[in-house]
Amino acid sequence: VDIVSHLGHMRALAALVLAGIAATAPAGRFLLFSDLHYDPLYGTPGAHAPRVCGRPGLSAVGAIGCDSPWALIESAVVAARDVNPAPDFIVFAGDLARHTLRAVPNATHVLTDMIRNISALFDTHFPNTTRFGSPAVEAHAEAYAAGPGGVLAFALGNNDVVPDYALPVNAPNATQPAPILQVLADAWRHELSDGEYHDMVSGGFFAREVVPGLTLLSLNTLLYALDHVPDTTAMPDPDSQFVWLEAQLQTVRAARGRACLVGHIPPTVASFDLSAMWAPAYIVRYKALLAAYADTVACQLFGHFHSEEFRVDRTWPTPLLLTSSISPIYDANPSFREVVYDPTSFELIDFCVHAAPLAIPLRWNLSHCARAYYGWPDLSVATLATAADSLTASCAALQPFLDVYKEGYPEPCGPGLPARWRCTLGTVAPADFAACMQAPPPAPA
Repeated sequence: VDIVSHLGHMRALAALVLAGIAATAPAGRFLLFSDLHYDPLYGTPGAHAPRVCGRPGLSAVGAIGCDSPWALIESAVVAARDVNPAPDFIVFAGDLARHTLRAVPNATHVLTDMIRNISALFDTHFPNTTRFGSPAVEAHAEAYAAGPGGVLAFALGNNDVVPDYALPVNAPNATQPAPILQVLADAWRHELSDGEYHDMVSGGFFAREVVPGLTLLSLNTLLYALDHVPDTTAMPDPDSQFVWLEAQLQTVRAARGRACLVGHIPPTVASFDLSAMWAPAYIVRYKALLAAYADTVACQLFGHFHSEEFRVDRTWPTPLLLTSSISPIYDANPSFREVVYDPTSFELIDFCVHAAPLAIPLRWNLSHCARAYYGWPDLSVATLATAADSLTASCAALQPFLDVYKEGYPEPCGPGLPARWRCTLGTVAPADFAACMQAPPPAPA
């Protein structure tokens, strides 16, 4: 395949798509953050990874190998405001808190303060954001009557509980919820409607219609993680989240709307060590639900890997889009996304990554927009499945991806990497990844 000619053709298609969108309706836009990992003890002996991050004289705006100081998080929110001061809504894909929060004295109290402080930061810089439970907004319908404002939504991450990954499962018909879920729901209370608060206490998940016709389904992916404590892999449906998810999808379908699934830990293999993230039975059930509601699910958004990636499988209705982190702990500059979507179908059209090198002052710049950078016409399964093949055809084809998947820290391509990435990007379920790695390589085009 002539990669240069292919990219030129794809860019021409992208221009046609953009022209068509401009001629119909303005595209919708939202902001997407993941893995903030705020460390209030950064630069002190109590920091996470104290040998590196507890040294005196560290940069006030953060350091590679460390979780985020407040100055970095504040700078990211200000930069996001400058990119889009009035997004349709704002999404966190989990992990607001630092790693090893259990080592911090009064960790649960600190976690509550983190949530409230970060939420207040968004209140300050996005003052027109519609917030459920806010005294300024009496009803969801009234907010829409004045025109949709931004909506802050979030998913629970593995570092948002104490200790990491530890989340007791509520007993059936329990009258007392898991204590950490009560803490989290109370900390986020001002962001949650009564129904959302109930679901958050019940299982760490909730649904929210962020703009008319589009509902975000916030999933508690800790329940399916292989690292979840306690081990619940023998339970077919911990906290009845699958039952809840199907009911929500039925409701959205009945209203002729679309749903976007947001979680922290994705149901796939990790690119950094090729380990499976979810227990296999949960992936099977999740995929079956997505297949049954393929006409309803518009997108899937996850974080956790601290890198810019995707996963695609032609037997899944939508790709998994994996966003990078604000925290620079794993050798990447901090970044966030502005995501563009079709306001009628709610299909995702594009995303643009904004990042900042760790220098004083922090200077946030546009790193790349997916369609222009890769020459994609859209973010559909067909497009990304083709991309998973074309990007991994050779080291020369793969290098543009490796240049940006860890912001500011390009990875050079070497022997075996194209084949590994072909299976990583081009499959979702770990079993399919394993089969791909064992299969003979495809014949050259």
